[in-house]
Amino acid sequence: MAKFGEGGELLKCSFCGKSQKQVK
Repeated sequence: MAKFGEGGELLKCSFCGKSQKQVK
């Protein structure tokens, strides 16, 4: 999931919006 922090962060944020905080 660490890789998602690079670009997936925006994608995940769109889905839940809370994932962004979990990624960081």
